[in-house]
Amino acid sequence: EEEEEDWTGEVYAITNRAWPGYVKIGRAKKAEKRLGDYQTYSPLRDYELRHRVWCDDRKSSENRAHKKAGLLALGRRNGEWFRITLDQARWVLDQVGNPEP
Repeated sequence: EEEEEDWTGEVYAITNRAWPGYVKIGRAKKAEKRLGDYQTYSPLRDYELRHRVWCDDRKSSENRAHKKAGLLALGRRNGEWFRITLDQARWVLDQVGNPEP
């Protein structure tokens, strides 16, 4: 019998000074670990975790966050990178997160 996937985890906002004005919104079981993964792609280790929220279902929460961020970005996005402010990113994540267990 297959085990059901545990979709609890975090939806997060990450920035990189190489792309000013853009915020990446993503999902991970642990945002700190995902940040470490990003750092391996950059010799400058210049990704910053700016905000994260706990989610009962990180997959659907990330989808909702992308829709909200896309509306705020007015179509100015590249994949999971949105041209929004950090305050807007925090607001979006706070809208889709759940209280931590």
